[in-house]
Amino acid sequence: MTTSELQEFRQNYPFTYVDAGARWGPKSNLLTLFPSSKWVGFEPDPTECALVNSKAQAGWRCFPLALGPAHGSQPLYVTRSADWNSLYEPDPQVFSQFNGLEDFHYVEHQCQVPVTSLDKLAFSDPHLLGNADYLKLDVQGAEADVLQGAKTLLAKSLVAVEVEVEFLPLYKRQPLFDQIHAMMMDNGFLLFDLTRNRCIRSGFTADIETRGQLIWGDALYLKDFRSLLLEQTRYHKLLALLLVAKELGFPDYSLSVLDGMLTSGVANNNLGLEVYQAVTDLRMTQRRKTRLVDTVARVPYGRQLLRRLRQAIDNNYGRIVSLSYPEYYFRRG
Repeated sequence: MTTSELQEFRQNYPFTYVDAGARWGPKSNLLTLFPSSKWVGFEPDPTECALVNSKAQAGWRCFPLALGPAHGSQPLYVTRSADWNSLYEPDPQVFSQFNGLEDFHYVEHQCQVPVTSLDKLAFSDPHLLGNADYLKLDVQGAEADVLQGAKTLLAKSLVAVEVEVEFLPLYKRQPLFDQIHAMMMDNGFLLFDLTRNRCIRSGFTADIETRGQLIWGDALYLKDFRSLLLEQTRYHKLLALLLVAKELGFPDYSLSVLDGMLTSGVANNNLGLEVYQAVTDLRMTQRRKTRLVDTVARVPYGRQLLRRLRQAIDNNYGRIVSLSYPEYYFRRG
């Protein structure tokens, strides 16, 4: 592999990003990382799906479908806040326990929506999904059902999965984090990151410091590269995994993937030099940021400025985050 071939791969690889719960359209740096990428979205609300398609770029397409374990139809519970629409019925007894969640569980009506599985779509249209690389799931409690219908893609194609998980059943009979984590581990994926969203109990005012209860989060799983090394035909998937890991903030895993490729003879030293150079460039960027902080700290009142900046970041990232009310209700971190 020449020193420019990794760059050529990045430019020309038809990276496929699958987005289940695509109401807001594509929002990922990975689509920029791979200029020839495709985005395939699924949004059961036909109005919202049409709106996404009206703004779509070349290679982006949204389908008015829900995803699940099999082909058919299911009732969609349409809630007062459309972000919380689900194939699972909201549990008002759980929602009502927490500040700021009380209004999200109200079901305004139900409607039948078409449901299909990712594996069925990939089989019927290999060009569309047969080479899927990244799967993002935000389907309000039905994530495990989507994964159940994507066993072939999980085993043969996907290199990364971003999935919303719950630690408390906001929806009746919904699978929780432990079941989803077990499914991902069984399919050869490793947990790399987990954002956490906490809620404060009803009746508790925000003027008293509390951590709140962990309710939901977003888990990021990357494919265990060792399973890809077993098949020489997965060379491009290894390169995609390597680049995705670096882009998402895990360059150490990129180097682990590279080391495995070199050790097994899948890649040569030219690729190794190119990847190490990319990681070195990243390290230099981080050092420049560190030098900037050191410079600011040396000027008068610099340390106080940095301390206040850090406090502001903590307030936005590790404290309570409000959704729609002037009071504070939610906490991340």
